[in-house]
Amino acid sequence: AESKMNPKSHIFHDNQWFIYRSDNYNFACKAGHNDEPHNHNDVGSFIVSKNDKVTFGDPGTGEYTRQYFSNERYDLIACSSRGHSVPIINGCYQVTGRNPSVIYEEEENKYSFAVQNAYNISTLTSLKRSFACMPDGIDMVDEYDFTETPESIVERFVSLVPIEITDSGIVCGDSTLKYDKNVLDASLSSEPIMRHGHIEETVYIVDLTLKKPEKSFKLEFKIV
Repeated sequence: AESKMNPKSHIFHDNQWFIYRSDNYNFACKAGHNDEPHNHNDVGSFIVSKNDKVTFGDPGTGEYTRQYFSNERYDLIACSSRGHSVPIINGCYQVTGRNPSVIYEEEENKYSFAVQNAYNISTLTSLKRSFACMPDGIDMVDEYDFTETPESIVERFVSLVPIEITDSGIVCGDSTLKYDKNVLDASLSSEPIMRHGHIEETVYIVDLTLKKPEKSFKLEFKIV
């Protein structure tokens, strides 16, 4: 049967997934909530592929162990938001919960939604994440509002391929993440992940730390 999916983009409204295809790259992001079947704490995470290879993405599933299906599940990088391209706020990762994201915008090339319900941070009143898929790449904007100045904001980006900090930006495979070096400090790290069959792989991480947090601010990124 002929597919009814738009060859360029598609939105799965029930799950709050946005998928975009172009000649230069493919992109997917999720809003939703953190109490889904086989849940990972990953509201706001996204995947980019170029030349048929995933660049920025997430670890996917880890090895199924007793810990994976216990109350220690979110200590694992595969399930925790620390293994996904989402912010770390005041040192806190996302929490599990069924409060769905509020969707602000749904267009053929744009998708924006609220992320604050994924965090248990009383001073965080709003966190809006926006993606605009342009011919030359993806524009990503995070807009924060707090009742008090936050202690720390880290914009985390993860991949299963090595990441490098260069003069032109953060290079991850065939993708480059561009950011304001006057506003954010970049640092690299990595963590192991165990796959089925007890095979170890590496999750590569770049953290962009806000130099001077304020009560309200906007951070802009470009992935090309």
